[in-house]
Amino acid sequence: MPEAPVHAPGPRLTTRQKQALALVMENGTAGPSLISRELGVGISTAYRDLAALEEAGLIDADGGKRTLSDAGLSYLDNLTGTV
Repeated sequence: MPEAPVHAPGPRLTTRQKQALALVMENGTAGPSLISRELGVGISTAYRDLAALEEAGLIDADGGKRTLSDAGLSYLDNLTGTV
């Protein structure tokens, strides 16, 4: 019997949201401008993605910048196994 695919525990994120989360980790902090520029999306799309990540508890807002939460670090660790 084939094994079921393994999924990272936690919220279901789009590929772009996972990329945004990784950018927050790589940069220490990230705002919509950085996400927009790095991912080639509009600023409103970057805001929505960051809001979804914050709502999921994966990032924390500190003024205009977002930082990775403990849950976000754990999510990326489970996703990649390398964090």
